[in-house]
Amino acid sequence: GVDTARFRRDGPYLPYRGGPFRVVSCGRLNPVKGHGDLLAALRLLRDGGLDAAVTIIGEDDDGGTGFRATLEAEVARLGLE
Repeated sequence: GVDTARFRRDGPYLPYRGGPFRVVSCGRLNPVKGHGDLLAALRLLRDGGLDAAVTIIGEDDDGGTGFRATLEAEVARLGLE
């Protein structure tokens, strides 16, 4: 978990106001983790004109030949290379 006492905001929450929008996902590559939804959301953000990127860090249970291959195909299908 995250120690919320250690990671606290210095001021009130301010919504995203522009500039590059970056998301990093780190974990085991598995369909239940929602990586496909993350890629679909990235496509929507880019289609809306937002400078956005996603970095996915992790591996699947099959050494890259399982769900990772599925995600790579989805990246290509969505034009997110």
